[in-house]
Amino acid sequence: MGRTLYYKGIQLPQLRSFCAVAVHGSFTAAARQLGLSKPTVWQQVRALERELKVTLLRLGGRGVELTAEGNLLLKLIQPHVTGLDSLVRLFETQRTELQQSLTVASTPGLISHALPAAIQAYSRANPAVRLHLLSDMWTDKLIECLDRRQVDLGIVPFHRSETRNANLAYEELFKLQFTLLTARDHPLARKRRVSAEDLVQYPIIKGAGYNQQSLEELLRRHDLLDRMHVVMESVSTDIIVKYVGLGIGIALVYVGNRTADWNMGDLHTRRFDPEETDALPVALMYRKGAHLPDHVEAFCKNVRRHLAGG
Repeated sequence: MGRTLYYKGIQLPQLRSFCAVAVHGSFTAAARQLGLSKPTVWQQVRALERELKVTLLRLGGRGVELTAEGNLLLKLIQPHVTGLDSLVRLFETQRTELQQSLTVASTPGLISHALPAAIQAYSRANPAVRLHLLSDMWTDKLIECLDRRQVDLGIVPFHRSETRNANLAYEELFKLQFTLLTARDHPLARKRRVSAEDLVQYPIIKGAGYNQQSLEELLRRHDLLDRMHVVMESVSTDIIVKYVGLGIGIALVYVGNRTADWNMGDLHTRRFDPEETDALPVALMYRKGAHLPDHVEAFCKNVRRHLAGG
């Protein structure tokens, strides 16, 4: 029979081989059913006998016969071995049908203007994935949800000066530029260079989050903050764009290089003085060292393709 294999403890393959030999009365037939070689089945049964310190099978006139101990063992284990084999088949069947899910969080502006094409492409290519998008969080809350594993991925703007979360990977995709929005016929649209002093000459529609923070820092640096006339405050870039277009006020907001992706319509847009304001990086964020399933990695690749450099 060749080299003898020794096993530590009782193994499921040993029990499975014993049951097959006991049922078929033949090592040859058992090997055929299990898809194993006859020597392998023989070695597994002999290893089981050594572990139990009994003889379970012996050769008889009609082939392999069970001893009294063999009959007892077969009675005890056959329902369990059959049940385990059924469980494995059931698990494999249902595993292929398991619903894949993906939760992605981003800020309202990015969800509304930067991500639609990427999300549409992913949804069309992966219709079986249950996609859940969260669009009502600012950066600090979003990072907190990523850290607590409440979301799988985040597409998140952040200031380079801010302390990074040590548990998260920050994969920079593109930068948002601090951009002045005015109506097409607004006086500032015709100025060659717009200064902080020019901004406070007109009503301002003030945004929230980093938009508000950067605007106030800019005006404070020039001692102009108390001269700012806020005609409207809004967390929505869409609302800001609409009312700037109506001539209600001007605004400074962070948008991507491809302003067409941000639905700016017929507005006049220009990056505000880069010496005065920093660009705002946008990163793909996820837990450091986390295994990303195939459908999650596919979303990451799709986002990189659509947004890198945007």
